[in-house]
Amino acid sequence: MTLSRNLTKALALFTLTGLFSMLALAQDGTIVLDTSSAWRSFSVLKPPQVKDAKGVRSASFQIAWLDAESAPAPTNWAAIAMDDSGWRRGPVGPMHEFSDTPMVSRLYLRGKFMVEDPSAVHNLTLNASYHGGIIVYLNGVEVGRAHVSQKGNSLAEDYPKEAFIDAAGKPVTAHPDKSQPQEKDGREKLWVRDAQIPLPAKALCKGLNVIGVEVIGAAQDAAVLDAKVVKGDKIFPNEFFEATCQVVKMQLTAQGNAGLSTCAYRPDGVRVWNADILASDSDADFPNAAEALRPVRIVGPRNGIFSGKVHVGSTKPIEGLSATVSELKGQGGVIPATAVAVRYGVQWGVAEWCALSPTCFHGISQTPMPKYPLGKPIGAAQAGAVAPVWVTVSIPKNTAPGTYNGVLTIKTAASSVPVPVTVKVLPWILPNAQDFQTWVDLIESPDTLAVEYKVPLWSEEHMKMIGDAFALISGTGSRTVYIPALAHTNLGNEESMIRWIKTGNNQYDWDFTIMDKYLDLAQKYLGTPKIVALQVWEIYMAKEAANYRFKASTRLGVPQVTFIDPVTKKTELGKLPALSDPESRAIWSKLLEQVQARLKKRGLEKALMLGMFCDQNPPKEDMQFFAAIAPKLAWVQQGHMMPQKVHDVDVGYNATVWGGYRFADGAKQSNQTLPPANESLQGWRRTHLDAVFERNLGLDEYPTVRWYFSPETAITSELRGVGRIGADYWKAVKNQRGVRSGYVNERFLEGSWGNTTISLIVPNAILSPGEKGPEATNRLLAFIEGVQMCEARIYLEQSLKSGLSGDLKTRCEGALNERLYDMWRALSTLSVSRGFGIATMWRWNQGIGGQRYFLGSNWQDKSENIYALANEIQQKSR
Repeated sequence: MTLSRNLTKALALFTLTGLFSMLALAQDGTIVLDTSSAWRSFSVLKPPQVKDAKGVRSASFQIAWLDAESAPAPTNWAAIAMDDSGWRRGPVGPMHEFSDTPMVSRLYLRGKFMVEDPSAVHNLTLNASYHGGIIVYLNGVEVGRAHVSQKGNSLAEDYPKEAFIDAAGKPVTAHPDKSQPQEKDGREKLWVRDAQIPLPAKALCKGLNVIGVEVIGAAQDAAVLDAKVVKGDKIFPNEFFEATCQVVKMQLTAQGNAGLSTCAYRPDGVRVWNADILASDSDADFPNAAEALRPVRIVGPRNGIFSGKVHVGSTKPIEGLSATVSELKGQGGVIPATAVAVRYGVQWGVAEWCALSPTCFHGISQTPMPKYPLGKPIGAAQAGAVAPVWVTVSIPKNTAPGTYNGVLTIKTAASSVPVPVTVKVLPWILPNAQDFQTWVDLIESPDTLAVEYKVPLWSEEHMKMIGDAFALISGTGSRTVYIPALAHTNLGNEESMIRWIKTGNNQYDWDFTIMDKYLDLAQKYLGTPKIVALQVWEIYMAKEAANYRFKASTRLGVPQVTFIDPVTKKTELGKLPALSDPESRAIWSKLLEQVQARLKKRGLEKALMLGMFCDQNPPKEDMQFFAAIAPKLAWVQQGHMMPQKVHDVDVGYNATVWGGYRFADGAKQSNQTLPPANESLQGWRRTHLDAVFERNLGLDEYPTVRWYFSPETAITSELRGVGRIGADYWKAVKNQRGVRSGYVNERFLEGSWGNTTISLIVPNAILSPGEKGPEATNRLLAFIEGVQMCEARIYLEQSLKSGLSGDLKTRCEGALNERLYDMWRALSTLSVSRGFGIATMWRWNQGIGGQRYFLGSNWQDKSENIYALANEIQQKSR
């Protein structure tokens, strides 16, 4: 993948900071904290400030969440005792924090270090390079500032006009026209400012010390508002191409190492430290040695599934990892250890398009890796091994509200570390997963499991894996089951799940054994399915393409199915008569009668729909064929459309990419006719079952926050939820070198929806391949918590619509609105320049900047507040 301009520049700056580190080490003695150290950070987002002769004003994008200022930092943010556990932990600088976004108006950093003897510390100095200006605090007291007026701290000192205007008098832009020289990169030096701030030894204290750095943005020259609009730009008419509030280098040094301990890099030995469940897990992570291990804190309402996480790290490979958890005791009783799952991060996935390519542990397994190896050294930091340990609590519905405490004991071959676990059980009771109003459609892939583990289709071992996949996704409320009556469909199935038995010339009976076993597993682990989609049509059955995207698709004109010999049990691929054949009506009529009868015995007769088509509609005669023999059965459509009828036949469920609907993000997407919306559209109230289909095949690599908010982006749009997401649809097909190269549907192209100009195959996978079967991922756990939060949002929105009043109404509206804005910020690139990658293109861009903002926003406390409001409403209504 080609690196973006921002990322290329960030890598260059990262290399420079590594050089700065080595130089400082040689010249100044001891590096106490470095750019790549584990800082705590919090940011405030705000539209760029522009300045001209008339004064300073805010730019406006006419999009509410971009034009609004995010929450401020606590007033005591620089004090030692301030609880910064809800702030983002990790390195700073453009590679790790923000790069080229003018939306950051304030950046707050907290760096911790230990002092044994304050009187022995000499020449403690902060060496900083940054955009904007800085104010520096030591243990809550200001000790220096640079490029910020002593009279206030609203804005940093102005930049020279040359930072904004080129030699020809035109605004400098990242997207110059042909008449404008490429001058931007040569002007980078105008943006970077440097300072050395001495820290007085008298302000130090014995034990923990905190250096606080407030980075303050500067105003942009109003000339940027005069930049020409590049032809084709639709959203942002102005080019805010550079950040005025950004860290380039941040280093605390001392003369010698007497009296203090360095916290700059990875500490020696085995360490355990707290980690955010929405943060990426990689071997690049390490703790600040001065930061004490806190309890694994988990908060959630009753009947919910919530997680916490710690990282185990070492400067040597980690072997013999194991962890156990005790029962959780509280005044209200006990949460048994059986309700708590301990799992381990294992190697799977990549880290949010990280150019440094650390090893990632985004798979979550019941079994740890035998050995967690050392990663590559990054910058000046020592190489280390990292192993995530996850704690997931399924809070029983009848648990008394209150705080429950237990102990997670983590052992390695070299150590044993007890970690306190605190679970705060909130009074509100979540609905059962199958009663969620948020629509979720995760598609399980039997063939992926068979190919991945080289087990025979429908063998006992295979069926167990299918059950495991259903069990893993059960907490999402997924409520669809797909039964292919055909072979080689877009689902990637080699065989039809219903086996066809030849009994004469165009006479058939059926073996429903596999279908019945599959439904048994679905009902056992998922509950009662809301849709049983019987696949009776595929694009290869059409004699010609009705949509230009499918002109290259293979045309068979007839159904393909799996035939079975009832005596030998031998199976083979075969073809049926075309639907236009006079004998087909009796064949399919009889099949549908038997399927309906079997579903009726399960209480699922009303769940049956016919499937499935996409941008390629079935021909009218095909849909009318099935309408004649099963007039009450609606269809499933999964593509760009959102019809309620096709050829006068009902479509009961759409998973749609565009479809003309609106999100609540204030932007306009393809086919949208109504004005953009900046408030929740309460799509969960939609009467017709329509869901968002995210066909982006790269979502596996997107930040975990994207998966956490995925269902909420849907229910606040005009649709009911999310659909056509892969449960276990990972790339199981490998090439001759053993490299994962394809999905199971790509084995036979006649039914693949990827053989088009725009791929519509089942995208991504929310599960991962474990050693012996499907396993969870960090995406799955984030998604579950996101769906549960959707249920709380729906409860609040229903209450507001029912006449909630007074202070409670005001607080609910405020909390929901803040969450909506934070959601779009979290998914955004936070770039407000022109071209691809702008802030509002959250569906198609990895919002790394937004993820980093959200991880530092105290998001867990805000989520707790939503659940608390739900309980308050519930108590008031009694």
